[in-house]
Amino acid sequence: NMPICIVTNNEIVAQKYIKDLNNIGLEKVCFLPKREVIFYDYEMESRENTMERATVFSKLIQNKVKILVTSIETISQKMNLKIRRYHWLC
Repeated sequence: NMPICIVTNNEIVAQKYIKDLNNIGLEKVCFLPKREVIFYDYEMESRENTMERATVFSKLIQNKVKILVTSIETISQKMNLKIRRYHWLC
């Protein structure tokens, strides 16, 4: 089964969707946040944000996500391919 991807116009709306989907009892709903870049170094991200994104990607690979909610900004960002080292998270 392929997951459903809901793309919103911004992260605030995406988070509202997550809340609503969880409130109606849907399971395996994940939020993919945008990549937060530290202003003085474009290649550096916050560790918490990187871990959250890695967890979501890991769940997607393992088919543990039924609904993925994200924003248009998130899907338009360049992906960081160093995520593989976090495969143990899920």
